[in-house]
Amino acid sequence: QSATGQSSCEACEGGKYVDYVGASSCVRCSEDSENYGHEYSSYEGAIRCDKCTAGYYLSKNDKCIECPRGTDCSGEGMMITSLEVEPKYYRFTESSEHIYS
Repeated sequence: QSATGQSSCEACEGGKYVDYVGASSCVRCSEDSENYGHEYSSYEGAIRCDKCTAGYYLSKNDKCIECPRGTDCSGEGMMITSLEVEPKYYRFTESSEHIYS
């Protein structure tokens, strides 16, 4: 909601979320150290921080984990299944979190 007393709500911009219906302001994911941290972000209109910043990927347990050596995590929103493995590195399955050289 952009102003107190307004009858309609506006979606939070990317990187922010609203933690309850009727909240008067959005919370920046990176500033909510109690629940998230600098490695978290969100999509527009989010109710939680469910996207990782560049250099991190979203694990099977919905945690932002630093990308391992041998992967390309230069963009936001990477998931374990979308991690691109660089040449001369490999992993056994698309959902494997272990990268080998």
